[in-house]
Amino acid sequence: MSGTDYPTSNLFLQEVAKIKKVLDAKVNNEDDFIRAMVTKMKSKFDKYWGDYNLLMAIAAILDPRQKMRVVEFVYPQMYPHFQAQEHISNVRKVLFDLYEEYVALMASIEGRAMEDCSLEGRRKNAPASSSWDDFDIYCDEVETNEPLKLELVDYLDKSRQKTGVDLKAFDCLEWWQINRISYPVLSQMTCDILAIPVSTVASEATFSAGTRVMDSIELHFTRILFKCCCVPEIGVEISMESKIK
Repeated sequence: MSGTDYPTSNLFLQEVAKIKKVLDAKVNNEDDFIRAMVTKMKSKFDKYWGDYNLLMAIAAILDPRQKMRVVEFVYPQMYPHFQAQEHISNVRKVLFDLYEEYVALMASIEGRAMEDCSLEGRRKNAPASSSWDDFDIYCDEVETNEPLKLELVDYLDKSRQKTGVDLKAFDCLEWWQINRISYPVLSQMTCDILAIPVSTVASEATFSAGTRVMDSIELHFTRILFKCCCVPEIGVEISMESKIK
């Protein structure tokens, strides 16, 4: 596989779930050698799964062929009922929290762009003021960004994309590119998430002297995901340590 050709993160969840199911089934194998080997493999796999399942779940949900149905289908096969429902609720909460962060980010970017355009327009049209200036002010006061918050709900409520027999013919990134007008915020969020590499490093990359460059959107997403997933746990650990001291 080329160093510039990687499967996107929306393709991993169901495959990883298959591996976990096999390991869980073989962990109590009658053969001592197989049981010992699988126990070690399962220990490492569960550690990996705990670190990455949230990213893979969100990426899979943002695949229009899967949506929330994929976690509702996969998790009950992997966990006890109560634990599966808890995981599904957590994935949904983080997904919406992440989306709200993107709504705020995109609104901030658009707000600055509108201010720059408005300032430039006033400079060019200063001598010829008209009643349309008041109309623009009125629209700015009345119109809000609330409809942007409905993008995720609208996407999840609609039926998933049917792809037919040839699953490989479907391009998730192309679908979001085509539908970016209907989902401006969600499409940007999806592109950032699907751009995160989940696969192992390609062999030729071991000898590469180049470095990956993260743009401002990728850096912002990293901070958002860290805040959504890790900060509450860190806060608990710090609180407990302070009590112990």
